[in-house]
Amino acid sequence: MTKKDRVKPLFDAIATGDLNRIRQEGKRQLAEIQDEQTALAKDAKLIKELLGRYGGPMDNFTPQERSAKVREVAIMIAAGGQKVLSPQDVIDYLSEEESIAFDVKRPASLVGTILNNMDAFERLGKNQFRYRNGSEAAA
Repeated sequence: MTKKDRVKPLFDAIATGDLNRIRQEGKRQLAEIQDEQTALAKDAKLIKELLGRYGGPMDNFTPQERSAKVREVAIMIAAGGQKVLSPQDVIDYLSEEESIAFDVKRPASLVGTILNNMDAFERLGKNQFRYRNGSEAAA
C-alpha cells in the first residue's frame, strides 16, 4: 500500500496565492482523510470480528483479568437460574455472548480451577459446580 502525498496539492494551491483554491484543496484533502479513516475503522471492526470467529483463541487479558471475567460470568449464569454449571458453560457463554476465547492451552481447566476456588461455588464432581446462593466477596 502506497502512502498518498496529501500536502503537495495543498502547497501547490498555496503557491497560487488563491485563498479560495487553498480552502477548497484543504477541505478536499480533509474530506478524503475522513473517508479513509471511516473505511479503515470499518475494515478494522470486520477483521476483529473475523479473528474472533475464525482465528481461534485470542485474548488480551492478564491472568487476573481472565480470573475476574470467569468469576463475573459464572455468578451471572448462576444468578440467571442455572444453579449447577460446568467450566464449558462459562466458556460457551464467553464465546457466544462476548466473543471471547481465552488464549490458554486448556481453558476448561483454567475455568474449573477458578470455580473450585470461589466461595460461591461448591464442587460436586468432575466439571460440576453448584452455586451456593451466597454472595461472593471478591474471592
